[in-house]
Amino acid sequence: MSVSESKSYAIVRDLNKELSDKGYMVIPGRVSRKYFEERFYGVDSFEKEDEDGSL
Repeated sequence: MSVSESKSYAIVRDLNKELSDKGYMVIPGRVSRKYFEERFYGVDSFEKEDEDGSL
């Protein structure tokens, strides 16, 4: 992501707080990749790639 380690931890803390506020159980310092990608990149899901790696 090209951010400092402390910024990365802050992002994970914020995402965990959001999930906790929504009633989900969280593990401190961990967040699902899917949720991270939804919040960071602003997409619901990524398009599936073909077997050869192209979209």
